[in-house]
Amino acid sequence: MGFDLSINLNLGLDLKTGLPYVWGKDYEKIPYVPSEFEVPEKYRKWIEQHGHHFHIYIKKFDAHGHTVYAEQFLCEYPSWETVKKAIGNNCEYEYWTEEDHNSFKEALEWFTSKNNFVVDWSY
Repeated sequence: MGFDLSINLNLGLDLKTGLPYVWGKDYEKIPYVPSEFEVPEKYRKWIEQHGHHFHIYIKKFDAHGHTVYAEQFLCEYPSWETVKKAIGNNCEYEYWTEEDHNSFKEALEWFTSKNNFVVDWSY
């Protein structure tokens, strides 16, 4: 069984209107406008990922379930040195590079800037 990690948009549903909303920076309900949450093409590859190397990225959340806000995930983002040390010389992880690590972090910064994205993983 593989390890899956995905990034999803967390929407609320307004009781009065039945329409979706997102939370603003000051915790106010804002009507959901899909175009405002369109993920730039360069970050789309990070929406759904697979690989045991992501265990290193979720290590601090093990006791918290399988979902955290992107902001929380980014706050606990490990350094490349930490990741490289954990991966070691395991050929299973040869495809995961420092460039990937940095690109994933850049994507998380964009997701965090939108306030309503969550990171989910399989186990």
